[in-house]
Amino acid sequence: MGWASGSRVANAIWDGVKEHLTEESRAPVATAIIKALREQDWDTLNESRELIEASPQYHMRDLEYLEDDEELDADDAVQLAEYRDQGIKPGK
Repeated sequence: MGWASGSRVANAIWDGVKEHLTEESRAPVATAIIKALREQDWDTLNESRELIEASPQYHMRDLEYLEDDEELDADDAVQLAEYRDQGIKPGK
């Protein structure tokens, strides 16, 4: 499989499981999906917004990229500050 299809795989998995998750299980499951695909060199996470936003670690990572590029809007800045206040570390 070429990793141009990594985002399609991520989105298909997330679409299939998200409605069956509890609020408590949502972030750990999203993070596990992302980590498994990242281990296979998936690097187009930005094509899977809903999945990324369900994982605080990876959403924080995305927001930090926007902050570095000075493209962070006010709402995202508030969310990033909340993650930092909670001691969340960005995903790798």
